[in-house]
Amino acid sequence: MALLERLWDRLTSIIHDEFGLVVLALLVVFGAVGGAVIRALFNEYVKGIYGSFKDRRALERRRREAAALLGHIGRKGLSFAGWTADVDILTFEPEGFRGNWLKSSWEALPADDLPPRYAAAYREARAFWQAKLEKGEIYEGATGIALKGISIDRLPGSEAKALIAGFRASASYVHQRAATQVFQELPTHERAELLKDPPSSTLPCFSNNCGVVAAVVTGDGKLVFSRRSKTTAVNKGRMICGVVEGMTVDDLESGKPSPHRAILRGLREELGISLEPREQGAIRVTGCFLNPDWHEWNFLGFVDLRPFGDSYRSDVLSEYFSTHKAHDKWEGRAPIFVDFDARMVARYLIRHDAELVNYAKLSAWAALMSGLADRRSLYKEFADEVSLFRKHSPRT
Repeated sequence: MALLERLWDRLTSIIHDEFGLVVLALLVVFGAVGGAVIRALFNEYVKGIYGSFKDRRALERRRREAAALLGHIGRKGLSFAGWTADVDILTFEPEGFRGNWLKSSWEALPADDLPPRYAAAYREARAFWQAKLEKGEIYEGATGIALKGISIDRLPGSEAKALIAGFRASASYVHQRAATQVFQELPTHERAELLKDPPSSTLPCFSNNCGVVAAVVTGDGKLVFSRRSKTTAVNKGRMICGVVEGMTVDDLESGKPSPHRAILRGLREELGISLEPREQGAIRVTGCFLNPDWHEWNFLGFVDLRPFGDSYRSDVLSEYFSTHKAHDKWEGRAPIFVDFDARMVARYLIRHDAELVNYAKLSAWAALMSGLADRRSLYKEFADEVSLFRKHSPRT
C-alpha cells in the first residue's frame, strides 16, 4: 500500500512537472509569436510613417520640378534654368487667354499731367523731344493708347483668367517720350520706390504708353528676330523678337482697345504679313507685363504660322520685308530667322543676351512655352546652354 502511494505521488509529480513544462513551453511560444507580431506591426507602422514622409518629399520634389519647368515669373522678372529677363510679369497663359478675356474701359480725352515735383524735368525733356519732332527725327502718328490701371479677374463660371483694364488716350508722342525720359532719369532708388507696388498698380504720370509684343514663328518653323535701326527713338541697335507696336486709336474695336488688332497691324506694318480672317486664329494673346526700364505696359502675344506652311515661309517674309509690303521696315534691319527648336533658340538667346531688349527675351521664351510641348526638354536645353556659356565665358 505504501508502495502504491509512493508511485501515485511520483506520477502526480511527473504530471505536474510536465504540465508546468507544457505551460512554460506554451508561454514561450506565445511570447515569441506575440513579440514577432508586435515587431511586425511596429515595423509596418514605422515603414508607413517613413513611406509617407518619402511620398511627401517626392510630391514636393515633383511640385518644385513642375514649377521650375514653368519658370519663375512675377514682379522680380523671369528666371528659367539659370537664365533671366528683367520684366515685371503680371500674368502669363501659355495657351492664350480664352473667351471675352479683356474687360476694358476707354476715355478718349488725353491727359498729360505730371506731379509738380517733375514739372521742371518734364519741361526740359519735352523741349528736347519737340525739337526732334520739328527736325523730322520723330513724328506724331495716330493717337496712342495709355494704360490707367489693370488687374486680374476670372471669367464668370470659369477658372479661366480675365483682365480688367482702364485705357485712355495719350496726349502725344512727344509727351510720351518726355514722360518716359523723366522716369528714366530719376535716381535709381526713386525709380525702385515707384516700382515697388504690385505691377497692377500703375503710375498715371508714367503709364502713358501701352503696346503689344508678339513673337512670330514662320510657316517653315523659324522664330523671327530683328535688329532695331540706329535711327529709331527707342532701343537703337538693340534686338527684338517678332513685332513690337504701341497701341493707337487705329486698334479700337467696338469702341475699345484691342491687343489682337494691334498685333494684326504690327504683322502688316513690320513684316508685310496680312492675315486672312480664317488665319487670324494663329494669334494668341498670352500675357501682360510692365517693362521697368521704360515704365511701359505691353500685352504679350504669340503668332504661330506653321499651320499655313508655304504661305508664310521665312524666304517669303524676307521678300515682303524687301518690298513696300513692310511699311515700317525703316525701324529695323532685315529679319533674322532662328530654328524654332529648344536648343537653337536657347543658344541664340543666351549668346546674344547683351544685345536683346528685355521684352524680346520674354517674348522668345514665352513663344517656346506656348509652341513646344516638351517643357522638360526645353528646360534641359536652357540649363545646358547656360552651363556651356558660363564655362566658356571669360571670368571677371
